[in-house]
Amino acid sequence: MENNSRPAGRHPLRDCSQFGQGPYSDRYQTITIQLSQCERNFIIHGGETEQKVPTSPNEDNSLKQFLEIITSQYALTNPDDFLTLGPATSYLMNPMKHGMHVRRRPQETQRCHSPQEAPVISPITNVVSETPRQKKFRNAAGVEQSIGEYFLDRYALTLERPDTPLIVTHLGKNLAYLPMEPVYVLDGAHASAGVEITSEPLVARGRLLHNPSIEYGDSTSVVPDAAARWDSHRKLYLNPAKVTKWSVVVISNGRSRELLSEPMLKQFVQSLISEARSRGIEVHEPRSLLYGSPVCQEISYVFKVAASSALDFLFFITTNEITTVHCHLKRLEREHEIVTKDLMMGTALEIVCHSKKHILENIVNKFNMKNGGPNYTLHMPRISGSQDLFPNDRMVIGIATSMENMCHRRDLSRSTADQIPTVIGVAVNIKSDPGDFIGDYLLQRKK
Repeated sequence: MENNSRPAGRHPLRDCSQFGQGPYSDRYQTITIQLSQCERNFIIHGGETEQKVPTSPNEDNSLKQFLEIITSQYALTNPDDFLTLGPATSYLMNPMKHGMHVRRRPQETQRCHSPQEAPVISPITNVVSETPRQKKFRNAAGVEQSIGEYFLDRYALTLERPDTPLIVTHLGKNLAYLPMEPVYVLDGAHASAGVEITSEPLVARGRLLHNPSIEYGDSTSVVPDAAARWDSHRKLYLNPAKVTKWSVVVISNGRSRELLSEPMLKQFVQSLISEARSRGIEVHEPRSLLYGSPVCQEISYVFKVAASSALDFLFFITTNEITTVHCHLKRLEREHEIVTKDLMMGTALEIVCHSKKHILENIVNKFNMKNGGPNYTLHMPRISGSQDLFPNDRMVIGIATSMENMCHRRDLSRSTADQIPTVIGVAVNIKSDPGDFIGDYLLQRKK
């Protein structure tokens, strides 16, 4: 028996603070199931479904519902062969066992004529100083004309820059002189840059800079060793955050949910809070501990509820096998302006089951940075006769770009590849501490 209406203010996820109470326990006290013997035939063939299922909305649909139930039971009772997500989606774990095969080519082909001219691909052999306006030849009619005039007559293409150098390539056994405008270099094409390998290694003079000292909030400072390692155990942060309105959400499938049980989740949260408070972070108990599935609509609902509750931070713990949720979380983080932290469930289990303190320290370091920070500041040692590298009145601006991998772009169509934006990141130290940077990123599309 199912009721599709959602009670007002009730979350679709399971809340551990009300563990063991179903979302409909206050509606139904007794559910009675009555079984009766079949009058005629126990077997229903799939081909008879259209004849037996009524088409009128006023007629009984119980047979169709019965068929849906019996066809889903096999997948639910065989979790090693099927992965069931939600009420109506099942995936085969090993399709090869059920008569499915992977083929790399279509079984049937149909030839057709395509009138669109394919691009001519040929290597560039030279670049000459002659221009499309200067270079002339005799066409098939014996009339002398320039290359610019030929492209206008043959392709209806008026060159915008007829005084640029010509590109030389081979068309068969003959040389062809082409303007630069209609020519483009293939994505990922290699070209010689005149670089040679020397027989001796290059020697460059340099100087070794001393490691900076790292200063924490309790006025203690440490100097990293030659491998840039240092001990930060139990040191107060320079600017400890204040986290008062936050929740913990576990995203898992049905089989992995038992790995991080409710008591283990509470133990992890208490370890996190204890370590954070030892670093000076003011952190309250989380508003709720939730369990959910990797369904985008369900995760979006979590963010909507969190935004309406004025939460500032959401701590997600995701099963290791689920790899498609992280990008969705980051999009919702920017949309609702709620800071998130996504942790793999295996990492949380390492802390709970094996007491990996250094892993917990790294998590708390990022926990503070995401909610305020910074954890420490740097002080560069002054060398005799040298200038201060980071004076308080010097502003440092950092700009970085991230473009789509060229190998991946070759697998896409040109129109699709042109729509992939370039990510531009900017950071600047405009706060009181010259080592404290803030920044943002922008998306630049191809024009």
